Amino acid sequence: MYRLTILLFLLLAGRANVSAQEYSYEYLLGQVLSFKTSSVESAKLKYLASEAEIVSNDFGLAFTSSVQHRFGEGFIEEDLTENNGQTFYRAGLRWDLLKDGWFQNRNTAGRLKIEAQLESLSLEEKQKAKSYYAQYAFTAYLFEKHLLKLYNQRFEQLKMKRPLFSTLKKQGYFTNEEGMDLDARIKEVTLQMDVLRSSTEAFELIFINEEQEPVFTFSKANSTHEMPEVEIYRLLNDLQESPALTLGREFNKQLVDRPNFWKDEVQLSARLDYNHQVSFSNDRRDFVSAGLSLSIPLTRNSSHKKRSYQAEQKIFDEQYELELSNRKKELLMLYQEYAFKKKQRKNLMSKYDQVKESIRVLHLHKSSMNTDMPITDASLLHDNLALVEIELVGLSKQMTQLLLKMNLLLPDYSISNYLRFKNDELIITKKGD
Repeated sequence: MYRLTILLFLLLAGRANVSAQEYSYEYLLGQVLSFKTSSVESAKLKYLASEAEIVSNDFGLAFTSSVQHRFGEGFIEEDLTENNGQTFYRAGLRWDLLKDGWFQNRNTAGRLKIEAQLESLSLEEKQKAKSYYAQYAFTAYLFEKHLLKLYNQRFEQLKMKRPLFSTLKKQGYFTNEEGMDLDARIKEVTLQMDVLRSSTEAFELIFINEEQEPVFTFSKANSTHEMPEVEIYRLLNDLQESPALTLGREFNKQLVDRPNFWKDEVQLSARLDYNHQVSFSNDRRDFVSAGLSLSIPLTRNSSHKKRSYQAEQKIFDEQYELELSNRKKELLMLYQEYAFKKKQRKNLMSKYDQVKESIRVLHLHKSSMNTDMPITDASLLHDNLALVEIELVGLSKQMTQLLLKMNLLLPDYSISNYLRFKNDELIITKKGD
């Protein structure tokens, strides 16, 4: 169902013999945000457009005809007037001008067009929401695919230590504790690999057909890239003046007609008729007549209708303020969560550097002792380093998904417009790295 979309990404993909081409995190996020699902269609939008066209073409003109026949001669005057007719035929045109006519049809067509514009705004929101779930899954897939690769590297690295740990135990350097620690880590890695493999296979089953391959793989520098800053104050300021939210409020207000006694209550129509009359004496008479018909109700509730109109207008203002407030609150909550995870990443980066320093010191210690004793290989520091790297990738995934949630709440712009990147460290490569 999403194969047409994934083909856009496959244009960037290559086979194993293609030279590696690296991209920044900013590029990756842009590709995720452009990952769309199939378009959302609206039968209501088509209906409103059709109805607006129908009403626009209704000018309030109607063909009218009538026939009247009187039985019995009754009282007949010498002058053959209309009242002395035995059979009376009439055919003509009636043009309704105000209520239920030309003017009201113009207003109705305008309302239908406004409803269509509201539906279009709603359709954009639905499309963004539908795409969000695909983008969220796509993000998880990209990061989990890389995590699977890291766990596989951990597994191979830990598996290679087994013979050495066994030898060192026999020589009395290690106790059962070191061996049990190694086995526990291998078991944990195996479990995580099974979970990640199941997750990525499920995504590929839905989004990618059998002949396609995943588009991106991560470069070696991915774990230490800098996640972007979110310019939250500029974002909230732009949301305050959101064209889409403001338009929605104004369109709803326009759908409520301002009370107008003459437009809403008064009926005015014009007639043009051809008349054919046959009298009791079988004399015939033909003539054309024209006339105006005016109907004005005696009861008027203008003041009550005005108050009702003003109250309804206020409802839309309150709904707009509530919607704006809720979006701001949710965006601030997501931003706080994003900032907290960014702080966690900085702490992990410090831990990452500490482990790397410990490995460096261990190498120096081995060199200074001038021994073939596998000090570095006998430690689990490299696995500790891999653990930190996995945590960093996991946090990057969570932070990217938070950005997608924030993007969902922006009715006019993309979240990428409010991100500030401190550097351009590489994060992903094209297939073939």
